[in-house]
Amino acid sequence: MLLQQNGPSLGARLNDDTGVMTMFVGTAPLGCAAQMMRMASQAQAIILLRSLGMIGLLPAERSEACTMVLEKVNAFGESWCTTVMTATAGRPADEVFAAALGPYQRATSENFERLTQPVERDLT
Repeated sequence: MLLQQNGPSLGARLNDDTGVMTMFVGTAPLGCAAQMMRMASQAQAIILLRSLGMIGLLPAERSEACTMVLEKVNAFGESWCTTVMTATAGRPADEVFAAALGPYQRATSENFERLTQPVERDLT
């Protein structure tokens, strides 16, 4: 979607790979700040849900603690690789930052979706 006004173009793009909407003015994305705020609020909910699961107040997989560690290691590795590749390709700083943020934002969104799904319980 692109809106033309008197001055720079305003619009938004939906990234098909991540499902993340990026806002832009001209060609500069404004979405990184919004993505960081979304990721921070989702992370708070994830920490709460995982903590409640670990103390037994919510149902949780036994492997959740291991999953927490592994997802961070995987996101860091993916972020580092995409950041280096984007930076060495000579891309602008905002694109390098977006490349660094992408893997963390995907992992956070996937965790939030997974942990906020209703759980079927046998109440009998």
